Amino acid sequence: MVVVALVGLWAGVVAFVATNRPPLTELGADAWSALSDPWSANQPDVVTVPSPRPSAPTRPPAQPTPPGRPAQPAQPAPAPAAPVPVPSTPTPSGSEATLGQRFGGFSMPLEQVQFLSNADIDRQADLLVELNGGWQRADYMWSRTEPSRGVFTWDDQDRWIQAAVARGIQPVPVLYYTPSWARPAGSSDKHVPTDLSDYGTWVGEACAHLWSIGVRHVELWNEQNLSGFFQPLSSNADRDAYITMAEDAATKCKAATPDMFVLAGGLSTSDTVFQRHGGSPNGAFNTMAYYADHGLYEYVDGQAWHPYLDDYEPGQDVDGWPRWAPGAIAQALAILDSGAPGRNLQLWNTESSAPRSAMSAEEQAQRAQLAYESFLPGGFAYPYRARLGPFFWFSLRNRSINGGGGSSDRSREDSLGLVTADWSVRFPAFDAIQATLARPAANDP
Repeated sequence: MVVVALVGLWAGVVAFVATNRPPLTELGADAWSALSDPWSANQPDVVTVPSPRPSAPTRPPAQPTPPGRPAQPAQPAPAPAAPVPVPSTPTPSGSEATLGQRFGGFSMPLEQVQFLSNADIDRQADLLVELNGGWQRADYMWSRTEPSRGVFTWDDQDRWIQAAVARGIQPVPVLYYTPSWARPAGSSDKHVPTDLSDYGTWVGEACAHLWSIGVRHVELWNEQNLSGFFQPLSSNADRDAYITMAEDAATKCKAATPDMFVLAGGLSTSDTVFQRHGGSPNGAFNTMAYYADHGLYEYVDGQAWHPYLDDYEPGQDVDGWPRWAPGAIAQALAILDSGAPGRNLQLWNTESSAPRSAMSAEEQAQRAQLAYESFLPGGFAYPYRARLGPFFWFSLRNRSINGGGGSSDRSREDSLGLVTADWSVRFPAFDAIQATLARPAANDP
């Protein structure tokens, strides 16, 4: 997500938010989710974000839950007293692996995986192989797989996963989209279920099924710190609803598939609650600190985040801002350690990109190359990479939000891909990423 290096006058901040809304990286099954005005309220209690430090402190006791949580909250099993090992990621190691096999990920919007013909799903998977990619992230819809309570229909949602697994690509399904039977009448599919435990029950069933078809990693929701993707979202009580859901879901997933790697949902670098509390658009660290303080990191194996590259090159830090840069990576890992000492939770960049609407095609290619090269010896992410997951470029193809088949770059959202939506043109970033991901991954430090 776009962040700026310095935030000066209040008017400048407002202008930044107005013109740099977080990307609508998923097309909802019901409708596009509108993002609410982040400056419409001013509430207290901003979480203090820890800075990088040599050793992780003991996690402070959880604070009392604010009122307002949805009815019938789930009650997950107590967290284990001893640290739970994080499952290993089954990829070739050291000199046997290419950079693409270890860290070469691509994240797809909903309309590019769930509403395609089988031929186009296969064509897209073949393109990932041609790019030397090793990972694919995309939505897996609760609303389509449990259309009525207790009735499961997996086949349609499995298609992109089966295409990936058949080609040796590791799938990372994002588990969300609340079905109409589970949420209040008139709400969107981004609304939390009326009974929070319904989500965890479905996730447990989904994990058992997904494991059987080759899935080893799942992500619990997408950008749940934005009101466009998690509803309602206006206070810490709503953050607590996500924590309750995620803890319950992780517990039930692990009960069904103990070795499934479970990620907390990918955080936007913007943040609805933090901004409403008077904070800047820099919010991912604030939400991570809240999760750490309230016990979420005792249940999951890692945290996903989405530091986009619109206005900086990979590796350029600005103090306190969540970016794909070494200081920000260190700060994120310090927060994870504060919430789960000794577990060595992982940090996964499950969405990032650089839009041609903000730069030339050549500059996009340079930023893409630098982002992936950061994992190699001498790169800024290399010292941390034993605790980093793949870097997922969003997306393989342009979107076509503004019409015309996506044959040209009409907007930010239509200019993130490596090829046009109609498959007709490949941009320089395609060749840059392809060559970079073919390089040997080398050993971890």
